[in-house]
Amino acid sequence: MRITFVTPELTLSGGMLAIVGFANGLADRGYSVTLVSLRSRFDSLVELIDHRVAIVWTRLRLRPVPGHHLTNAMLALDLARVIPRSDVLVATYAPTALPVLLASALGRGQRYWMYADYREMFSSRPVEWWMVRNLPRFFRVVMTNSHASVAELKMYSNVDAVFVGLGLPRRDHLWPPARSQARPLVALYVGDSRPRKGLREFLRAGEIAHQSISQLRLQIVTKDDAAISCQVPFDHVVKPSARALADLYRGCGVFVSTSWSESLGIPPLEAMACGAPVVITDQRGARDYAVDGKNCLVVPTRDPKTTAEAIIRILTDQCLAERLSAAGLETAQQYRWETALDRFESALHTAPVENQC
Repeated sequence: MRITFVTPELTLSGGMLAIVGFANGLADRGYSVTLVSLRSRFDSLVELIDHRVAIVWTRLRLRPVPGHHLTNAMLALDLARVIPRSDVLVATYAPTALPVLLASALGRGQRYWMYADYREMFSSRPVEWWMVRNLPRFFRVVMTNSHASVAELKMYSNVDAVFVGLGLPRRDHLWPPARSQARPLVALYVGDSRPRKGLREFLRAGEIAHQSISQLRLQIVTKDDAAISCQVPFDHVVKPSARALADLYRGCGVFVSTSWSESLGIPPLEAMACGAPVVITDQRGARDYAVDGKNCLVVPTRDPKTTAEAIIRILTDQCLAERLSAAGLETAQQYRWETALDRFESALHTAPVENQC
């Protein structure tokens, strides 16, 4: 079977790491897999793609720009033009849905959608939000990585999506410390400077926690050169390697995820896999795995004060930290590619529901 994933740029993000994981896993199972992507100067994920996975680039060297409808329409047509004939075409992001529909209409394959978006992504992008609300019903099957996304698609698009989940990307680097050790007074954040990723709230929570823990240090990992100003001592690491990031997870005293929302949220799971106790906001998608008081501490979104209190609890209570760490390890172990790939294969054979074409 020939499976083609139509993607935006092959740049670093949790969603794209998941797509690469599916592509590599399916190639390992004997499928003929192709990634179709916009050509970019920042194709940082290419080195993670299995040699058996073909990559087809668009011809235009333009980048999508929110609100620039002509440019984005040209890119959509360019994507549709280079999509090869396949048995299965998979959209992976709202703007790639239209190219998949166009290619499918030309007889190049059945249309599927691996949905990892969420409504906050499109708060100022009405065209993409229209796509999320109106295009899913034209796909044979829409797959998601969380049950929260299943519920959202039902609410906004009236489509019965199929939960597939995912495995942990870059799993080879994710393991806990070899032995129990005293955790440093370090709070780690992984994300970027977009407001919905909660960096501002993390910094404010760090400042509040610093009033009680004077030796607190923050570690901030971003994929962009974010301008950071904070009263607490901090280290800023930009685009670390997978190995270096895993070492940061293993070496922190607490991992803190302050996103306003996520379709699932991979960094907290990676932190759990590395034995870090986790503080996480109630970001909807993470409800699949985040259980307050059991494997993490869950706090309200955009609430630095409560986040700071949770950071202080973990850094000053070794028993709590160890208990959350142990339970988090068990949680992360459930996110295995074998299971997600089985569900993906099953979804390919799911009959379309009545309101789909």
